[in-house]
Formats: sequence, C-alpha cells, structure tokens
Amino acid sequence: KFNAGKAVKILLPVIIMGTAIIKAVITYVTAAGKTFSDGLGGGYSDFGVALMTVCIFLLLYKANTEKEAIKKIASHISKRCLIIYLMSYIADQLVYPLFNKIMKPDNYLWLFPVCVIMVFLFSLIMSEILYPIIARIKNLFATK
Repeated sequence: KFNAGKAVKILLPVIIMGTAIIKAVITYVTAAGKTFSDGLGGGYSDFGVALMTVCIFLLLYKANTEKEAIKKIASHISKRCLIIYLMSYIADQLVYPLFNKIMKPDNYLWLFPVCVIMVFLFSLIMSEILYPIIARIKNLFATK
C-alpha cells in the first residue's frame, strides 16, 4: 500500500539535495575561475532556490517533534524570521567581500557553506539585537 506521508518525507530531502548539488555544480562551472557569482539565474529569485525553500518549509510543516529544546529553538527563530531575512542582505555585504579575497575555484565548494553559515549567524545575532527594540516600538502603538 502506498503511503504518501512516507514518500514525501523521502522525496523532499532528495529534491533539496539534488537541487543543491545541481545549483552548486552550475555555479562552480559558470564561475570558471572568476570572482564568485550566483551563476545561471542566480539569487533568491532562482527557480532552484524557490524549489528548495518550498521543500524545506513543507518538511518543517510536517515535522512532528516532542523534544522541547527543538520546539524552543524553532519558535525562537520563527519569531525573528523576517528580521533575519532583512538582515541577511547586510550580512551578505559584509561576509562575501571577505571571502571573495580568499576564494579560488579550487576551494569554492568547501568555503561556500562556511559563508552561508556565517551570514545566517550574523543575521541571527543582528535579529537578537533588533527584536527587543522592534517589540518595544510595536508595544508603543498597540491598542489597549
């Protein structure tokens, strides 16, 4: 008997990994020794990025965890998602120029994940600073 729930839990990670590998190869090949670029399509409007994002959110939507620590972390980050997203542009502008100085075609593949993690962490730190400020401003305008 076909179980759609199990199929989705297997298929979505395969789609994510496959798309990530294809995008990485395309980006690596199209960079061809030049400064890092987004490659074909590029950026967050790229079809591959959109596909991976939808798959990740579907997996998170389907996730069923009883572990309190995971629930707390997910809740904490989800409250700051918009700020993290908005701050990621600033983090990109700070992190990538530093890495472009040391990135060469032979180390793109291992440095790129480091860049992504650094951008996320920097954006998360900025969101931790901004979240309480925004919450106070929001409370000023809240109707009682």
